[in-house]
Amino acid sequence: YGNQWIPSKEVRKQRGAIWGRRWSLKAKYGITPEEYERMFQDQNGLCAVCKQPEIATDHKGGPIRRLSVDHDHITNEVRSLLCCNCNQALGKFQDDILILESALEYLRKYKGEQYEI
Repeated sequence: YGNQWIPSKEVRKQRGAIWGRRWSLKAKYGITPEEYERMFQDQNGLCAVCKQPEIATDHKGGPIRRLSVDHDHITNEVRSLLCCNCNQALGKFQDDILILESALEYLRKYKGEQYEI
């Protein structure tokens, strides 16, 4: 969030979940809930990488999470919506194409040519 003011739990509770979501999307990614919803509809509610719906829940086993807003960590430019698994995988691969290509070569070596693109 940089040097931005971050609302306290009391402020978030007082203003409600809708305000919190609006504030969070704008503060983190510079988009509105309406822009998020448009992206979600454009992707048919599916992850831009694996083309599957989100299945992850919060740590308490609550409702299924929303797709994550994926963004470039250098430019902060929003790219697409991803499921939790794909978003975390890209992060763990540091958005590095060479590392991802190396992972593909590794899988092909051990899984066979059935995974050739």
